Amino acid sequence: MKRKFLFALGMSFCLLMGCSNKAMNGATATSASNIKKIQEMENVKDLKKPELKDMGTVNVDLSTITVEVPKKYEITDEMINEHIDTIREDNMVSIDGRESQMGDTVNIDYVGTENGKEFAGGSATDFNLVLGSDAFPKGFEDQLVGKKKGDTVDIPITFPEDYGVADLKGKSVNFKVTVNDVKTVPELTDEFVKQHSETSKTVSEYKKETREQLEKISLAEYYRSTYSKIIEKLSNDEYVKPSEKLIKYEKNEILKQIKSSNENSGQTLDGLIKDYGMDATQFEDEINTVAKNNAYYDLIMEFYANKINVKVDDETINNFLSYYTVLNESELTKDYFIQNFGEETFNKMTTEKAVCDYLRTQVKIKDVDAVEETIPYENVEKDERNVPETKTKTETETNSQSEETVQSQEETTAN
Repeated sequence: MKRKFLFALGMSFCLLMGCSNKAMNGATATSASNIKKIQEMENVKDLKKPELKDMGTVNVDLSTITVEVPKKYEITDEMINEHIDTIREDNMVSIDGRESQMGDTVNIDYVGTENGKEFAGGSATDFNLVLGSDAFPKGFEDQLVGKKKGDTVDIPITFPEDYGVADLKGKSVNFKVTVNDVKTVPELTDEFVKQHSETSKTVSEYKKETREQLEKISLAEYYRSTYSKIIEKLSNDEYVKPSEKLIKYEKNEILKQIKSSNENSGQTLDGLIKDYGMDATQFEDEINTVAKNNAYYDLIMEFYANKINVKVDDETINNFLSYYTVLNESELTKDYFIQNFGEETFNKMTTEKAVCDYLRTQVKIKDVDAVEETIPYENVEKDERNVPETKTKTETETNSQSEETVQSQEETTAN
């Protein structure tokens, strides 16, 4: 499965706000003092970015800096098999003639009715359902076993009394289902390998190729983590001290982005602040924090780019492109970046990658065991999670793409 990356052009303010625990329930943005502060924040200007001599000071001996970075993860046979399985699942083949079995994927249209009337959330078209996945209420998938492409079937079910959707608890409904296609995951054979690899011809060769690919990804992700940790370590007034002029510029740039976004969406700054459950002072405090972080980052990049005299030449560009091609698991070209972000931003990103590589060679790197984050399981009833979807295939794919990780400037443009 291809990994997709969105390359942020600056610190993602909304992402930071979404992760912040500083929002106060019940805060209001409409007091007199808040209104004045909002007006001040809305008064953005076209400020010129300070020249390097006016951006602040950098006073650090990089050789004395030690940065702790999670160890590069080792590639296991299980990871190789999972990676290949994902590719197989992404390339399912249609089955002609054979009846559907548990484990097959059926593409269906369905309409749910209660007493002959359609009910909300009970219909969809072009929906891919893995039989046996328990994605639908109990009894639904069982009745699609033994069906062929073109079959239409009525599936009566009764929702349990403790079902997660209140309007459907205990209700008896009927689904009219049309089977558009029956698909299955292809076996891993030499023939499959020849169809999906440009170099391998056998399963054994394909697994070796996959291991090499995953090793490159592991190293690239290790470097990405290293870059981020170095920037985090240096973002301290003891080593790097941005000028007030630079911080003011960064704050103004953030407010300009927010204003532009609000204008495009029809939102107001007052409304945005309320949405975050803050007052204007709390909101500005968050802005100031992001502006200071951006100032650290820009000063570090500008200072060391000048110090080592980075040039955007073929070597620098190829280094940047090969790095992101590995992370993205598909080739990314110079034209791609220029078309999506502009030549100025592309040159900035390639320069910053060169700076990060330089910093990585100058500081001491200490590999440490990765600390796994414990993510609390959402307290959601199983039946509630299994409510039949109403999205079409196209909508589902679009939503999936919209949920790709958007990385912050420290982690993204630094890479």
